[in-house]
Amino acid sequence: MDNIEDLIKRGPPVNYVAGKLGISRQTFYRQMKQYQQEAYDKVNPSMKAYLDQLREGKISSIEEAKKYLENTQQMNLAEQENKGEELDEMRHRISRDKMILMQAREHMSEADYRKELENLRKREEELSDMRRNAGENFFRRRRSYSMRPASWIGEGVRSCVIGSGFDLAIVVDCPFRDVSNYGIELLMKIDEEFYPVTRISNNVSSKIFGLGNLQRGVEYAYRIYYLKEDALEFTDTRELPVDDF
Repeated sequence: MDNIEDLIKRGPPVNYVAGKLGISRQTFYRQMKQYQQEAYDKVNPSMKAYLDQLREGKISSIEEAKKYLENTQQMNLAEQENKGEELDEMRHRISRDKMILMQAREHMSEADYRKELENLRKREEELSDMRRNAGENFFRRRRSYSMRPASWIGEGVRSCVIGSGFDLAIVVDCPFRDVSNYGIELLMKIDEEFYPVTRISNNVSSKIFGLGNLQRGVEYAYRIYYLKEDALEFTDTRELPVDDF
């Protein structure tokens, strides 16, 4: 029986195969060695299935290999979309619960507060583990969604929305020396009107104001507030381009 390297060489180029399997060329060669050593638990499931097909003679031409890999890619993408939604939902719940905890802190004992904070930390660790286990292809695809052309909007104090999905931040065009005098007021649409729900300020010299993880199914807007001659001023209201991926 031909060895696996010879079978791979008779098929499509490695770059093509790795791309369809959602892994890098380097990962492909590393896992090929692990497959040869029968360390199957270290091999990407899609790659193992492909190599099994080659070894068992179920794929005997480049055309068959390409068709198999195309089908594999489509199935993986569908699975990744479902996994992405699951992880996003977990991240949103953690963010929401963290905000609730911060608001309730003054009414809690220190012991209860520390206990809830530790529970949140464990949930964040669990989410990080799940993200790591999701694999290369998942993150390569998720990162592709994060590209948003950056451009200034608004008159007076300009701003720019960065990020993607429900994880956004606002860049404020202001002097570094005055950053502490600026903030973001987040508004939520309730009964067809935008209602202020949160004010966000920076304690560091950064012009980027993170909005945290926004909730699904809600329309948001924001406006910038700033001190001017000891009076609080507001810019116009600017809608947030929230994309539900």
